[in-house]
Amino acid sequence: MKSQTQLFISVSSAIVVFDVAGSFASRLLHFDYASLMWVTFCLYMACGYLGFQYRQILGGFLSGLIAGLADSTAGWALSVAIHPYMRYSQPRPTIFAVSLTIVFVTLVGGFFGFTGAVIAKGISLMSEDD
Repeated sequence: MKSQTQLFISVSSAIVVFDVAGSFASRLLHFDYASLMWVTFCLYMACGYLGFQYRQILGGFLSGLIAGLADSTAGWALSVAIHPYMRYSQPRPTIFAVSLTIVFVTLVGGFFGFTGAVIAKGISLMSEDD
């Protein structure tokens, strides 16, 4: 990718596309949408891994934050509109619950993005030794 802005747009798009695809798949195949949470965490780490090439650890962390923000806003809104299969019924969220979820998921994205960047750093250090 040519710029960090393109990376952030790509990261956001990938997360939203995953949310939409996962929601449709969950609805059609009747598996619990929440079981995709681990795939989402892996995507956050991949975003951090890719973000590492722009600003080292900070770039990975920022990429994870952007992924979490996209997931907790546009991704969540589209997923709710699709009505994926959920094992338990979801109560109608309040403004406070939505705000808290956005902040929490964004920070979780940042954590896993940071983790992906640390992995990228470790790989780059190992390749320097060769």
